[in-house]
Amino acid sequence: MSSTSTPCRCAHCSMSVCLFVCCPCLSCSPLLASVQWPKQLKAPLEEVDPEIADIIELEKARQWKGLELILSENFTSLSVMQAVGSIMTNKYIEGYPGARYYGGNEY
Repeated sequence: MSSTSTPCRCAHCSMSVCLFVCCPCLSCSPLLASVQWPKQLKAPLEEVDPEIADIIELEKARQWKGLELILSENFTSLSVMQAVGSIMTNKYIEGYPGARYYGGNEY
């Protein structure tokens, strides 16, 4: 297990357990803190692409104002939105733990 995937207690993010890469201030790991990431990798969407950020906000407002009677559309919970937008989207996972078709996924 590499040092970048070792769980730690983190005082800098809202999670009780952090995998270093989830901590935005990177103070959990001196090694990661010393890496000079390109600015866009750490910047919020509003800075990287304000037009897309505005479109997302407009769509969110549209969905809150109306009721779509289309079976394929729904309004997801906050926890689902957080899971879908998490670090796990960086990986392609197929199969079950212990029987994955692709390597590189520990959890």
